[in-house]
Amino acid sequence: MPRAQKTWMITGASRGLGYSFAKAALEAGDEVIATARNVASLSSLAQYGKDRLVVLPLDVTAKDTIVPTAEAALAAFGKIDVLVNNAGYGLDGALEENTEAEVRHQMEVNFFGVIWLMQAILPSMRERKSGHIVQISSVAGVGGFPSLGMYCASKWALEGLSEGMAGELAPFGVKMTIIQPGAFRTDWAGDQSMIRSERMEPYEFLTPQRERMRTMSGQAGDPERAAQALLQICDMEEPPLRIVFGDAATKNAIAITEARLANWKTWQAMGSATDFPELETA
Repeated sequence: MPRAQKTWMITGASRGLGYSFAKAALEAGDEVIATARNVASLSSLAQYGKDRLVVLPLDVTAKDTIVPTAEAALAAFGKIDVLVNNAGYGLDGALEENTEAEVRHQMEVNFFGVIWLMQAILPSMRERKSGHIVQISSVAGVGGFPSLGMYCASKWALEGLSEGMAGELAPFGVKMTIIQPGAFRTDWAGDQSMIRSERMEPYEFLTPQRERMRTMSGQAGDPERAAQALLQICDMEEPPLRIVFGDAATKNAIAITEARLANWKTWQAMGSATDFPELETA
């Protein structure tokens, strides 16, 4: 049986995973609304399906533009089957190095912008009793990593919100999937994409890790294969709530979770003892 055509809205589609997602959807015969702050690079997507592509400018931090953009997206093809919240970036810096402006902007892009766009799109999915929200999180949404604390915080916030939403949306036939990518060959850690806080001498011990992040262009993760996996997930009747993309990231996520379980078990007696004692019966 041939797959049903879908209409996608993808944020942050100008490069990296977002571009690969849009390209794969167009190549599969789907309709795509591709958004980005700078839409110039999106014109190259037209070669994969010009009549099925709509390009819209969108800065997810400009809240007053999100509803009009969502309305234009819905008007383009009459519906949105899959909303991919991909827009986001990393902030490299220890907490003492992060400025207030850096912290607020990290949360505005990676968390609050996602909220406002979902609030604009969800009513149409709820009324149609159909739809799929895909959140592009990170393996940093599973564990915390030094010098990426604020980035981790933004993804943990996104994951908690999304898991709660899954139960809210299920009665309306709307699905939720959280993608947790590891290191992919994108510009995520490049100087044009990642924000780096001004360094402080006490945190120089983080320098080797920070330098490793700059070389992520040689990582194993293939954006094209990630896009094909996403197409498969969005064709499933029962898609996963969470899935890690990348073999190393999957192993890392399992190790982090196993360590967390071991910690809870180690301290279970002390934690359980904080309940009220059972009342003695006469």
